[in-house]
Amino acid sequence: MLGGGSGLAGGEAHIPFDKLSTNMDAMKIQKVVKAKLDCTEEQARAFGETIRIYSQALNFISEIAYENQCSNKIRLHELAYRKTRERFPELQANHVVRAVRQVAACYRRGPRKFHKFKLSSPVELDARTWSYRPKELAVSISTTRGRMRWIGLQAGDYGRKLLATWDVTHSAELIERNGDFYLYIVIEKQVTPSGINPIGVDLGMNNLATTSKGQKFSGKQALHLRRKFLEKRRKLQAKGTRSAKRLLKRLSGRENRRMCYINHVVSRRIVDSLQPGDVLVLEDLSGIRETVKHRKSQNYLFHSWAFYQLQKFLEYKALEKNIPVVYVDPGHTSQSCPRCGHIESSNRNGPEFRCQKCGYYNNADYVASYNIASLYVGGATGCRKPASEATSDDPETALAGLTAS
Repeated sequence: MLGGGSGLAGGEAHIPFDKLSTNMDAMKIQKVVKAKLDCTEEQARAFGETIRIYSQALNFISEIAYENQCSNKIRLHELAYRKTRERFPELQANHVVRAVRQVAACYRRGPRKFHKFKLSSPVELDARTWSYRPKELAVSISTTRGRMRWIGLQAGDYGRKLLATWDVTHSAELIERNGDFYLYIVIEKQVTPSGINPIGVDLGMNNLATTSKGQKFSGKQALHLRRKFLEKRRKLQAKGTRSAKRLLKRLSGRENRRMCYINHVVSRRIVDSLQPGDVLVLEDLSGIRETVKHRKSQNYLFHSWAFYQLQKFLEYKALEKNIPVVYVDPGHTSQSCPRCGHIESSNRNGPEFRCQKCGYYNNADYVASYNIASLYVGGATGCRKPASEATSDDPETALAGLTAS
């Protein structure tokens, strides 16, 4: 269950400090709004043809990039632009320019692999291939059959609000889904994040997220979802029949969409609980899949754990509220005593934390989230002076010692 609120005894914990503050420079954050194109049959045929020919051009340019082992967009433009214009005269010049850059970006990420594009690949648009009228909520888009002018957009209330309050950039993508055509519009807003009160967030599998404010979000629903789809795939793959393959295709993406929804819910509840002046402190989890030990039977669950997506959702939602986001080294955060700083692997025993040196006791995930926030304050877990030297096995008494300022 995606439960919010205090799952830990004692309520919220605030990290005391004197001169610490985070003030970021003004920065622009971006989001994407999905809007359906209210087009006629003739316009739909033009969009479909443009997507098909643009996708063919991507594969043609990809062959040139692979043969020449080229990932530099300027060099690839010199090699492929004229050839592509001659091969696909229906495409406008800027369609080809965007296609070259799109292919170059793929080869920068994977230079040794040949990149093959689907025949329904999105068409990247720029200031010369599309324009937007905010009052009419309409767009004009260049196609292989000329310019399709002032097509209405169908967007939900939330999408309309974003288009009205954020700045619409020159970047967009034309996409076809099940016979309908959509425009993915990039919007941006300038923010100036600042804050002084760190709030740590510990991510995990049993608990998707635990915050130093006392929130805990169970991972049971996500784990059940992963196991359910894993079992379905195994059974269908074992059958290997044509109908089983069709069902596998229908199931494709459903698991990821549901996990995406769960991550959106968790990140929204965490960010909504933050106040002006807070700083969101997250773990730098780069390379965690190679370094963290886990059972062999948990391989699939661990490697399908969408922690990076959850962090990115937390990051952009926090920045929208002008709340800074910082990353710290997560090393030993679940093994370090927040009272005396003693580090020992036996301090943690499953969901419980008990310091082998001073006897401090609390929920292990909460301790980790508190240590993450403390890392931001002092630069190292345990460096902060304890508010009280008294020890207790009672979670409320122990937490009270930590929250005293």
